[in-house]
Amino acid sequence: FSVWHALAVSQGLTSTVWLMSTASLTPIHGSSVFTAAISHCMAFLILFAVAVVEHARARTDFGALWESVRAMPFKLAFLGGLGFSATLLLVAAAPLLGVALCQVLVVSGEVLTATQIDFCLGGQKRSAWTQLVAIIFVILGVALNIHGEWNVNTHVTMTQLASSSCLVYFVGACLVINSTCSSHVREYVGASNATVVATFVSSCGNLLIWLGVELVGVVHFRADYHVSTCALWVTVGLCSSWNILVLTVVPRELGFSLTFCLITAGKLLGGLCADALGVVSRPRPLTAMRLISVLAVFVGALFLKVDADVCFKKTAPDSGHDVGRRDTGVLPLDEPTTELSTLRCL
Repeated sequence: FSVWHALAVSQGLTSTVWLMSTASLTPIHGSSVFTAAISHCMAFLILFAVAVVEHARARTDFGALWESVRAMPFKLAFLGGLGFSATLLLVAAAPLLGVALCQVLVVSGEVLTATQIDFCLGGQKRSAWTQLVAIIFVILGVALNIHGEWNVNTHVTMTQLASSSCLVYFVGACLVINSTCSSHVREYVGASNATVVATFVSSCGNLLIWLGVELVGVVHFRADYHVSTCALWVTVGLCSSWNILVLTVVPRELGFSLTFCLITAGKLLGGLCADALGVVSRPRPLTAMRLISVLAVFVGALFLKVDADVCFKKTAPDSGHDVGRRDTGVLPLDEPTTELSTLRCL
C-alpha cells in the first residue's frame, strides 16, 4: 500500500464530499439544477486553467491544436458532455436515497453499462464467466441496498424509491458514455483538452436547463451569501480540483483498472460514513446488511476490472501534450473503434 493507493481512495472520498456539499446547497439555492450548473461551470474553469498551464509549459503549437479540434468528432464530444451533465439527477436524489445508495447505484450503472459497451463493440475478450459473476454481484448488491432502504425509510413510497433509483443508475450509465466518448475525443486533442470540452458542453447544457426552469417559472434561483454557503462552495471547488489532480496523476502510476477500484472503494466507504452521520438526510445506521450489499457491488467491480488487466496488460495514455495527431490504444480494444460503431452501441 503506497501513497498512490491512498490518493486514489481519497478521490472516492472527496467525490462523496462533493455530493454531500452540492446536495446541502440545493435547498439553499432552490433546486439541484442551480447547484449542478454552478458546480459544472467551476469544473470547466478549473480544467481550462489546468489545460492552459499544460500548453504553456509544453509550448504547444496552437495551429496544430486548432487543426486537431477541427478534426475532432463533434457528435461524440457533444454526447460525452451531455453524459456528464446528468449528474444533476444525482444531486437531486441524494437527500431521498442517501449518499451510500446513490454511490452504489452510480457504480452499478458504470459497471453494467461498461460491460454492455464492451459486448456491443466486440473488442474486449473478457471471460464470459467473469462478466456473469460481476453482473450477479452488482445486481445482488443493488437489490440488497434498495430492500434495506425500503424497510427502514417509512417516509418514501415505492414509486419514489424505484424512480429515484433508476435515475441515479442512469447517471452511472451516462458517466460511462462520457468516458467512452471522451476517450475517442482525446485521440484527437489529448486528455486535458477532451475533459475541457466535456465540461464545457455539460456546463452549457445545465445553464440552458437553468434558463428554462427560470423562464417557465418552475423554480427560481435564491442567492445566498452567508459564510456557511460560501464555505460549501469552496468545498465543492476544492473537491473538484482534487479529483481532477488525482485522475491526472494516479492512473499513470497504478493503471486505470486499479485506480477505478480504489476510487470505488472510497466512494462506497464515504457513502456509508455520510449516511451513518446523517449529513445529507436522516441518519442510516451502519448494519451488517448494508456492509454486505456495498461489498457485493465492490466485488462485482473488482471482478470486471481485474479481468480487464489480465486480458490486456496495458493502460490508456493520458497526456495532453500530444496534439495534432491521433493516439492509438486509447480504449483497451483489439481494433480501433469508429465513431459510427460507438454511436450504434450507445
